[in-house]
Amino acid sequence: MIILLVDNKERDLPAMVKLGEKILSKYNTRVVISNYHEVDDIFEIERKNITSVLFSYCKKDSKTRLVYASKSKYKVVVYDQEGANGFDCLGVANVWKKNKQLINYVDSYNFWGEKQKRACLKTLKNKKPKRNNVIGYIRNEINLQDKSEFFFKKYVIVCTNFAFVSPRYNTNEKEIETVKRANLYGKKTMKFYKEMKTRKIKFLHDIEKLIKNNKDINFLIRPHPYEDQDEWINLTQKCKNIKITTNKNALYQISNAKCLLHIDSITSLEAA
Repeated sequence: MIILLVDNKERDLPAMVKLGEKILSKYNTRVVISNYHEVDDIFEIERKNITSVLFSYCKKDSKTRLVYASKSKYKVVVYDQEGANGFDCLGVANVWKKNKQLINYVDSYNFWGEKQKRACLKTLKNKKPKRNNVIGYIRNEINLQDKSEFFFKKYVIVCTNFAFVSPRYNTNEKEIETVKRANLYGKKTMKFYKEMKTRKIKFLHDIEKLIKNNKDINFLIRPHPYEDQDEWINLTQKCKNIKITTNKNALYQISNAKCLLHIDSITSLEAA
């Protein structure tokens, strides 16, 4: 049995389902897709049948389960589903620095790109994962179509990325502590936080003005999955030419859009 762990179901579940289908077509084994809350039960029930576990990251939050999988002789594989965090999209290298001992339990680490791989391997002088692969951007494999009436009209996609300063599932204080623990921005965490807060105020003001001044154009707002949506929901009450989505496939939406506006959003890579 192979377990595929999903961190953010709205963002990553479709891609994991597609990956599961490919594994099933190639190998004669069961594939189970699970979130982190329920995988402990699967470990207990299926402990004799599990062969490999794919983790969505390798950091403190996954330590107990990752170490358990390794000591249970399962193949431990990591594919960082967030992929391009931090400055220059190399935040994963800071994660490696912070979790050097944990990396020792990983059999195979899979990167989005060669630059990330080189940056991470430089952080470890001694033991590294047995295999370090560059496999690209897994969500590009998905092609789910949304055929609701709204998407038949040409529209402008607006991607936001303010989860750090407007967390959906956390308080601001706890979010700051979480980011500091992950070491994504090193010593510049609070400087980055203040700059993002300023950018958000300006971005929200400019987008609202743009929407109100272009009533003949539809705008599709794609907040970061972990970003609080209240301010965008309030905007939908003021304007009829706006819709919010977080659980639709970005690739199909991009192919039907006039253009994409973003601020620090990985979706821009998909559009490019």
